[in-house]
Amino acid sequence: MALQVSLVFQVAFMLLATMCFDGGQLVQFFLVSLAAYWGGVILIALRRPTMPTKVDQFLIRWGYPMLCVITPFIMILVWKIRGIDF
Repeated sequence: MALQVSLVFQVAFMLLATMCFDGGQLVQFFLVSLAAYWGGVILIALRRPTMPTKVDQFLIRWGYPMLCVITPFIMILVWKIRGIDF
């Protein structure tokens, strides 16, 4: 059930990100947060494949929207450090 909720968020955010005319920056944020999310889900699944904790279930269900909020700030900070104008 937790993965189903997350997949709904991912499809909705993907559709919204691809409809924006911002030169692809929002799609970059989307893809980076998507990669980070699935990396975390795979790590959780490898560590506790049969009995995930309540925290694991919460992060699988609501981790993607939280990453979508945090990722742009982190990417902008990394771009500033590398000397790339946003």
